[in-house]
Amino acid sequence: MESIKLHQLLKRQLKKLNIRIDKSPEPKAWKSLLKKISESYQEEEENRYTLERSLDISEKEMSLLYQKQKDSYEARLKTIIHTIPDLMFLYDENGKYIELFSKDEKDLYKQKKGLTGKEYQELFPKKLANFFKRTIKQTIKEGRLNIIEYELTISHEIQEFEARFMPTNFEINQKETVITIVRNITEAKRDQRELEHIANYDNLTNLPNRLLFNKRLKRAITRAKRKKSCGALFFLDLDRFKEINDNLGHDIGDELLVRCAMRLKTVLGAEDTLARFGGDEFVIIAEEIASQEVVTEIAEKIMKQFLLPFRVKKYMLDISTSIGISLFPQNAD
Repeated sequence: MESIKLHQLLKRQLKKLNIRIDKSPEPKAWKSLLKKISESYQEEEENRYTLERSLDISEKEMSLLYQKQKDSYEARLKTIIHTIPDLMFLYDENGKYIELFSKDEKDLYKQKKGLTGKEYQELFPKKLANFFKRTIKQTIKEGRLNIIEYELTISHEIQEFEARFMPTNFEINQKETVITIVRNITEAKRDQRELEHIANYDNLTNLPNRLLFNKRLKRAITRAKRKKSCGALFFLDLDRFKEINDNLGHDIGDELLVRCAMRLKTVLGAEDTLARFGGDEFVIIAEEIASQEVVTEIAEKIMKQFLLPFRVKKYMLDISTSIGISLFPQNAD
């Protein structure tokens, strides 16, 4: 009789029941075998059901856990976005508006409900729209951050903005996308200009100070060398100013300096600079001097500004000035 290869577990069961594979079993042993086999099937079925049920429950639990984590993440992200004062836009490669992430919409050029599906050309002035579109193309091409500044008139006021364009590296409707973060920098720019003014202008006469004078002189010398032209510096020192300032007080002295500056401005050409060095010292940069005669003419015009007395409050003040002259670029060193 051909031998049958049985599983080790089955062999042990047959041995327990005194069943041999080479002869028919006794009815009692046969029933016991069938019972054992049935119990094995039942146990297997229960195990499979338990496993499937466990997997089903685990899948639901995992799904609920994932949704809970997703909702928590989106809530945190929304909270973070709403604490940022900037506007955040998602655009596609053609400049089409996809989504706005921001709570504060006061700086929007158009209302949010009118943005969906619109492109730059439909939302902004043509020149600015083209500028934005070029920046998006450049951002996607280079794969890096691009920062621009621009102006918009909102509620009849000019507002200044900084926009940061960054590629997202994912597509929507088979089009690449860019995230744009826009910040209103109007106040920051105003503060910056104010600080620059304080740093470069005399706070009494509002004339360029020594710092700005030096910058303009360097540029004037460079232009003169390039054009092979000539310029002149006129150094003014007011006579009798200290006497007036000491006798009548600093308020009168300050007002006298302001009025002197106003008269001296009338002597300037379009490209000339009048600066205050401090105290009673003024300097004029005159460019494009054609001849020595022109230098003399300017000096005479300066002197004429002091022929008439200056009215400061109840005083009529007579004052004159001494002038020193230097030509550039020949005497620039």
